[in-house]
Amino acid sequence: MLINVTVGAGILRHPADVQETVGNYSLVAFVVCAVTVGMIALCFAEVGSRFSDTGGPYLYARETFGPTSAFLVGWLMWLTRVAGFATLAQVFVAYLGYFWPPAESGLPRITIIAALVVLLTVVNIMGVKQSSARHVSRWPQDPAWDHSPPQCSY
Repeated sequence: MLINVTVGAGILRHPADVQETVGNYSLVAFVVCAVTVGMIALCFAEVGSRFSDTGGPYLYARETFGPTSAFLVGWLMWLTRVAGFATLAQVFVAYLGYFWPPAESGLPRITIIAALVVLLTVVNIMGVKQSSARHVSRWPQDPAWDHSPPQCSY
């Protein structure tokens, strides 16, 4: 996730910085990064194909190294998601600052970031409610279900 957010924010925010740092090889640098991220994704795909349970890196660490390592991996996943969201919020404010300069500092910046967090939270909660209501209400009637109660995958 951290790599995904960093690459996503970096591609949108820093191509000029990469050009300034690397020079004419900036396109090669992006290709090398894409290949590296692709190899990491293939590793996750390979490991993920060996497990039928949900949990991602937490599950892989628990099964391989035990509960202590899994606990650390779980917390690191949470921290990288929080840091990734903060990075994307900063990029959003920086882009908005291009069109409206006061947005990059002070109270407008705080208000914009808080509004962004609240908006995305509301959208997420509304989406989860609608999704769970739809699936739970269909559960008893739908013959495709295996007649077991819905399971939480977290």
